[in-house]
Amino acid sequence: MHDRPPFSIVAIMGIAVLVFAMRPTETGLAENARDFGAIPVKIYDAAQGLLAGEGDSGAARELSRLVTAIFIHGDFEHLLLNMIMLWPFGVLAARYLGDLTVVMLVLLTGIAGNVVQAGFNVQSPIPIVGASG
Repeated sequence: MHDRPPFSIVAIMGIAVLVFAMRPTETGLAENARDFGAIPVKIYDAAQGLLAGEGDSGAARELSRLVTAIFIHGDFEHLLLNMIMLWPFGVLAARYLGDLTVVMLVLLTGIAGNVVQAGFNVQSPIPIVGASG
């Protein structure tokens, strides 16, 4: 019997809650989305620049938003629902697959979801937030 929750799930949840708590107001959430969300037009432009060999630190920063967007939530309900779903499935996955594998799965599926979502409208200036794309 496991008496402690997996570190990976507690850490992922803790980061998401901490990021939310830093700017819990509507204005703060909008600032989080603007500052750390994945903005499709910027992601697309950065990827094109890198593929053309013209990438710079600005392009890398824009692409890093594919990761930071995973931990940003649009409102309290978005955060709460994600945490409610992450807990049972994440704990089960971490116990069977291990902490490192679960962290990698969360990051890779979050990035993939954000890339797919951005691909639906590459010219959109609206930030994508969350791990689902």
